[in-house]
Amino acid sequence: MTINHPITAILLIALVAFVSGCGGSSGPQTYRVEGTVTYEGAPVEGADVAFEPTDSTGTSAGGRTDSRGKYTLMASFGGTGTTPGTYTVTITKRDVVATGRKVPVTDEGGQEVMIDEMVRKDMLPEQYGSSARTPLKGITVEAKKLNEFDFTLE
Repeated sequence: MTINHPITAILLIALVAFVSGCGGSSGPQTYRVEGTVTYEGAPVEGADVAFEPTDSTGTSAGGRTDSRGKYTLMASFGGTGTTPGTYTVTITKRDVVATGRKVPVTDEGGQEVMIDEMVRKDMLPEQYGSSARTPLKGITVEAKKLNEFDFTLE
């Protein structure tokens, strides 16, 4: 094939580069990580599961549990799962709950009204939310396999 027009040649080179993936990947190779979180024998819905690398080989990743307590990690750069390495895992779930006290606030009409005081409360044992205190350490994600980690919190 002879290309006589310079613009055609440039477009052909650009097309080949685009199709072949020239320009690099969006991040390192990740491997699927999933599992289930339970507390007091029941699945935990709405918990945030975070994997933090303990060495330079891993990549931060996180996920949220569904109504069955199941999570799937997403890497910090957007890939599904995370990179191989050793991790510390934290799991948190916080809800807004009433304290039982009433507090004064001013409504839209300028009137003072009493409402229930609300605070954020940890719904799981606090140790699981602290990377320093969590017992979920040394979790190893391996290459070329589905990594399943079920966490039964006490």
